[in-house]
Amino acid sequence: MTQVAASFSGPIPPPSLLQGYESIQPGFAERIVKMAEEESSHRKGQERKELDADIRFGHRDFTERRIGQILAFLIVIIMAGLGSYLAMNGKEIVGSVFGGPAIVSIVLAFLKKNNQAKH
Repeated sequence: MTQVAASFSGPIPPPSLLQGYESIQPGFAERIVKMAEEESSHRKGQERKELDADIRFGHRDFTERRIGQILAFLIVIIMAGLGSYLAMNGKEIVGSVFGGPAIVSIVLAFLKKNNQAKH
């Protein structure tokens, strides 16, 4: 007694197996090929949707970070301006309370940026 084992990978069986399916029932081979084509088309569509979603998420994430940076910059500028105004008008302590953290945050932002660029 002889046993034969065969295997294949991929959505479409080799021609000899397709021929065997066709001999069992005419049209089987065509149905198998059509099913593989539809599955491939579906998979490509899903991959395209996933890629589009990743791109949209990346754009949204970038936009949100940019808006956050702009708002933080505006707050720092306002605080620094208010601190300078108060300090120049005889309110040095109150001015330093507003202006000091603004200047420190600018310095820290530049130091953090430079440290990230080195790594």
